[in-house]
Amino acid sequence: MAEEKLQIFAEDYISFLKDRVLNSEDEFFYEELFTEELIEMLLEQGDIEEGQVCHYRSRGVHLSGYGYDRETGTVNLFVSQCFQTYPAPNFTQKQFDDLVNRALKGFEKLRSKIKPEDVEESSQVFDMIMDLRSIDNIALIRIFVFTDTQSSVTGVSNLSWGEVTVKVDIWDIVRIYRSLPQDSVLPVKIDFSEFEQPVKCLKAESDNGTYECFVGLIPASVLTKIYAIHGPRLLERNVRSFLQARGKVNQGIRDTIINEPEMFLAYNNGITCTANKVELEKADDGLPVLAKAEDFQIVNGGQTTASLYEACSKRKQSMSNVNILMKLTIINRHEDFERIASNISRFSNTQNKIQMADFSSNDPFHIHIERLSRSVWASPKEGNTYQTRWFYERSRGQYMDEKNRHKTPSAQREFERLNPKSQRFTKTDLAKFENSWDQLPFLVSRGAQKNFVEFMLRYKEIIGNGIPVEEYFFHLVARAILFRESEKIVSNQAYGGYRANIVTYTISLLSYLTAQRLDLGAIWKNQRLTEATRKNIELLSKTVFQTITNPSGGQNITEWCKKEVCWDRLKNENTEITDTLKAELLEYGIHKPRNRGVEVASPENNALIEDISRVDFNVWLEISSWAKETNNLKPWQRSLAYSIGKLLRKGLKPSFKQAKHGKVILHRATELGFSPTNKQRDTEN
Repeated sequence: MAEEKLQIFAEDYISFLKDRVLNSEDEFFYEELFTEELIEMLLEQGDIEEGQVCHYRSRGVHLSGYGYDRETGTVNLFVSQCFQTYPAPNFTQKQFDDLVNRALKGFEKLRSKIKPEDVEESSQVFDMIMDLRSIDNIALIRIFVFTDTQSSVTGVSNLSWGEVTVKVDIWDIVRIYRSLPQDSVLPVKIDFSEFEQPVKCLKAESDNGTYECFVGLIPASVLTKIYAIHGPRLLERNVRSFLQARGKVNQGIRDTIINEPEMFLAYNNGITCTANKVELEKADDGLPVLAKAEDFQIVNGGQTTASLYEACSKRKQSMSNVNILMKLTIINRHEDFERIASNISRFSNTQNKIQMADFSSNDPFHIHIERLSRSVWASPKEGNTYQTRWFYERSRGQYMDEKNRHKTPSAQREFERLNPKSQRFTKTDLAKFENSWDQLPFLVSRGAQKNFVEFMLRYKEIIGNGIPVEEYFFHLVARAILFRESEKIVSNQAYGGYRANIVTYTISLLSYLTAQRLDLGAIWKNQRLTEATRKNIELLSKTVFQTITNPSGGQNITEWCKKEVCWDRLKNENTEITDTLKAELLEYGIHKPRNRGVEVASPENNALIEDISRVDFNVWLEISSWAKETNNLKPWQRSLAYSIGKLLRKGLKPSFKQAKHGKVILHRATELGFSPTNKQRDTEN
């Protein structure tokens, strides 16, 4: 690796983080952003399952973040050493060892020594204390040391905390450089000879030179050990792995393991795996035995694997009598690997009721957003004469990689001028923009990766079966501007913590109180928010802060923000927007829901629109009047019923989103006793 390229990358990376600091006076703010970037990268790569930023420093202790994976009993501790310049003094072995000790002492202190009443209850440190003290099962502690300079660490020794193993890892600027430009982490390589029990298999005869297929039995003890070593990386090509990330261990699988382990092979469908190369040996009985496998992936059976691991590691259940049926496909040609592996994953998962897209960066949705971000130009910002682009980073490192394709410093500066770092956004950013606007702040509060999972599970609802086009992209960028500007406004209020939660809840509340009638087209056109919008964000954020920092039952604030009941309470607060902002809102029927920004509507969406359109327009007008007189329904629902009635009276049809809400309104009104005069459209009118 050329030192010159590393230096260019390091300077750009540090500069990028500094640009995001937004002139904050918080001395740890750069460290927070750096830690957040690294945690998100580890989450995205599947190296960890849980992690969040939370800084705690006192004499002899230092923590930058933490996480706890309840499925595996793994505690993650993050500690960052930032220099904010490159080149900087090497990060030495002594500094590394000192940070590791400080992190472990911090963990011990927060779990047992510091008194919660001595910490400000509204602070994130208080939540960290309560979270760490609530952990009753610790199987492994992992300490991640992050630094934005080059490391000269030569040894990483694993420690222990009582009887618990402590594994230590380091991420310096060199490792970050090597990881960011890649679409995925290094392939999983497995040496089956390391395990006591052999994995016997039979080869299925086939004249097809594209692939080879083996069928065999893999002992549960071997599978759980492989999962313990490689974790979620084994599931990178499993299209259901994102769904599994939000689910719980399968009760039926667990019951079979505990009560009837000898019947597991009969009851379970087994696992489907892929690899690009295997080495075989022969057992004493002449059967082939797996010796090694490269790029080994479980594309179906992640729930089975996780359930076996949970029973083995947490419940100490014996795996001696449990075997799993395994189908292993070896894809011989490199150029066919991604396509065939993806198809095997999708086709072997069709029993799932949820029709899921491929959640990787290669999903058509993300590809089209990327294409739009490279071709659509935004209007010049106030004071500028040139247009810019909003750069969508479909895969980590694309921005820097594309910048470095420009060979000269002047060409790189021109790239940055036309593609400002402040207008770069990622997949997890996109999910935050969308779910905040769609009034799902409790999902956003669950963390970048979990929120992204939820967005991908529902994004078909947003765009139907079509593909996003320019109009969708315009409104997406408007929501990005809304989110980024809200971050600045909230930071200036100096609430002392929970900025991420306050921002997403404030945007959701603004969306709710305006019935999503902010003029997103105007925000896109002007590349800024109006003063009325900014003022309302400031005002609403105060209500949000008071609500989320006073959870019911005195529960943990961070956990409170992850619950829908928190959002329900906020919606019931006596809060209004200002008259100035009301005057700026679009009229009902004029603003376009986002699914208008796609090329094709799904048959299901069209069917719902037709169903709602068959209801007489007078019915919708009557619902609106009845709801107003009886104070039933929400204000925006009353207004929407009136809007649908006006559209139908003009011979127009509602949008899918209007129809979707209309169905709920109709059902709710009927439940409350509303009886319409006419149920079908009066054709004589």
